[in-house]
Amino acid sequence: MIFMSNHVKKTYLRKISVMCLIVLAFTLCSFSAVFAGPYGGGSTPPPPTLPPATPVTENVKTDHDKAIDQALRQTGEAVLSLGNNNTAQISPTVVNALARANESLTLERPGVNVQFSQQALQAPAITNAVRAENAVVELGVQVVSQAEANNILASAPLGQSTGLFSVGGIMVDLSAQVRTGTTTTRIDSFPEPVAVTLDLSALGTLTQEEINQLTGVRLEKDASGKTVAVSLGGTYDPVKKTFTFYTDRFSYYTVMKNTKLVKISLTLNNSTAIVNGTSKILDSPATLVNDRTMVPLRFVAESMGVKVDWIDAARTVKMKQDGKELVLVIDKPLPGMDVPAKIIKNRTMVPLRYVSESFGANVKWFPSSYRVEVVK
Repeated sequence: MIFMSNHVKKTYLRKISVMCLIVLAFTLCSFSAVFAGPYGGGSTPPPPTLPPATPVTENVKTDHDKAIDQALRQTGEAVLSLGNNNTAQISPTVVNALARANESLTLERPGVNVQFSQQALQAPAITNAVRAENAVVELGVQVVSQAEANNILASAPLGQSTGLFSVGGIMVDLSAQVRTGTTTTRIDSFPEPVAVTLDLSALGTLTQEEINQLTGVRLEKDASGKTVAVSLGGTYDPVKKTFTFYTDRFSYYTVMKNTKLVKISLTLNNSTAIVNGTSKILDSPATLVNDRTMVPLRFVAESMGVKVDWIDAARTVKMKQDGKELVLVIDKPLPGMDVPAKIIKNRTMVPLRYVSESFGANVKWFPSSYRVEVVK
């Protein structure tokens, strides 16, 4: 028989009590875990995690606003699929929120993709409507029927004289307006050109020569009501078989072949320009004078195939092409000319837009990259 002192007995009993409590706690935890699921016991599960808010969440009103918000939550990009709808209806506050967040907006339809850059979304008609009640921005993307497309092309100046020929691709009618109640304000132009991508897979495999002659074309009416075809250039993606071009205002669009196509791309303060895919070195880089892009006379003349005569005594430049003549006098502006031709660092510099448009070319300015595109 073993005799223990009172102190030893108390210590022994205390240890046994602690061990019993541990076993009991473990048993209760196991019991709770087993019966939590089938019988609804146990701790309350944490609430589901909600997707993070987007720049447009607080401004959502229309169904298309909701779709844009959801796309931003899921993919991080503001892409709106229109399906068979012809028009997107978006709140000006949502458009403004995308612009302030430096987000672009893309509209998708079968065969068509239209992308608005952050700066393109800041059209005055849209920003002015932000505080208007019940205002809606309506962006139309409609694929034109073949019969309507044929009628439009029949009225356009196509053939050998212009070098433009139809390739049979789809035609789209793009529109943009702001509607406030019964008042509709058309968006005549965008601060930065909008990218338009058309599906050309129906054309099959194209040769490099055929690809080099492709151009986006805007079909619109001039002041006299005649249909005018404006070449916009563009880029072909041989993998996706799509063609992307840019436009600063909306009308009818398609892709055509231009056998006389001239494409010029240059950047301010950069001595290298791209002419029909080939790099060219300028003897003086393009520069801004009173917000007008000035380029060397020799460069613009050679690139567009314009004949130039310099009359030294009169400090005058005579430019001729296809029966058109433009006479520029150094430091003397013509009607509609903000900045006249100038001598800068011993180089004759001329206003690019004024000269190019005088000979039928289209000029697009990309403020986000300080880039200019000239297409004829």
